[in-house]
Amino acid sequence: MSLTALLSLPTLVSQFSGLPPQLQSHILVSLLRQSSLPVLRTLHDIITPVLARDFLTLLPPELTAIILSYLPAKTLFRASRVCKAWRSIIDGHAQVWRDQMRRSGTWYGGPSENAYAERIWSLRQKRFDQPVLPPTMSFPHPYKLLFKSRQLAFTRWQQGNSKRMRFPAHGVSVVTCLIFSRRRIISASDDHSINMYSPFTGQLLRSFPGHEGGVWALAVCSRRRKPPPSPILTPAHSPAAPRPKPYYHDMLVSGSTDRTVRIWDLQTGRNTHVFGGHTSTVRCLVISRPVWIPAEDGSDNKEKWPKHTMIVTGSRDNTLRVWRLPAPGDEEYRCFGAQTTEGDPSDEDTNENPYHVMALRGHDNAVRALAVHGRTIVSGSYDTT
Repeated sequence: MSLTALLSLPTLVSQFSGLPPQLQSHILVSLLRQSSLPVLRTLHDIITPVLARDFLTLLPPELTAIILSYLPAKTLFRASRVCKAWRSIIDGHAQVWRDQMRRSGTWYGGPSENAYAERIWSLRQKRFDQPVLPPTMSFPHPYKLLFKSRQLAFTRWQQGNSKRMRFPAHGVSVVTCLIFSRRRIISASDDHSINMYSPFTGQLLRSFPGHEGGVWALAVCSRRRKPPPSPILTPAHSPAAPRPKPYYHDMLVSGSTDRTVRIWDLQTGRNTHVFGGHTSTVRCLVISRPVWIPAEDGSDNKEKWPKHTMIVTGSRDNTLRVWRLPAPGDEEYRCFGAQTTEGDPSDEDTNENPYHVMALRGHDNAVRALAVHGRTIVSGSYDTT
């Protein structure tokens, strides 16, 4: 290109800018037709970013949610891998994942989903020791985690990919009840025994001997406790400081045909407390932990109830009894007749038991089922009420 042509470029650009859009387009098309492939590639690299528009980030969140709600889950997961902005929008939209659960039939009305979401938010706030999570940290909405979990479980059941394991538990005796707690299977039998197994291998981890009759009710209470002081001298808020893992004090509560309620330390297998007072089989029990409920005065205030973790038991003697669950380190207690064969636990004077709260009477037949929330106890009986 001659020097004269180079010097005339500013004038040509100025004249081009003054032309109407239709004529500008005609000139550009003519120039492109005369351009070589390398020149066209260069123009493509320049023009493409200029013309690109990220509609997900530019549209209002309400419109974005409507658009995303029409996409299947697989497409959403792929789209979330396009860039960080798309991942933040898709992962953090509650409506998108609520619609996915409704479409797949795994949305169960809202209460259970909201409780799960509140639990996740609470755990995240505790994880970072802040009332509000840092804005620079992007986490998926709990609804997305719940959708993935439920969809995975549903798919595995549908496809038959579940793994079946069978192992002997109590010999030829009937398994009367069992629970699954923190990667442990705990089963009870009418042979008076309670056993704890690994759900991965079926290995017997521990036995809990002590009952003198068949065991018909089980419940576990896991209390999160502060970990012991760490020997690491790294400052607590330093990024290099590892967060100590929480540990739990697990207590097992059992009810039996020997008319006693027993409390066990799952870590040691020790029977720490034996409660008497029922005059027939303890047929059901439930552990009630403190929850926030509306105040009794009808105001907008809330109160925690019960004040301490409680045990509620139902028996074939037609009664319910309420006990305070001992806290770690509380004095051990064994009712009358628990350690000898001469006494009968049903003769226990519950006024002498510091953990006994009250007895509830009203049923005309055995109490078979219990549920507790806050200050409300619901019981079902063979008397049809």
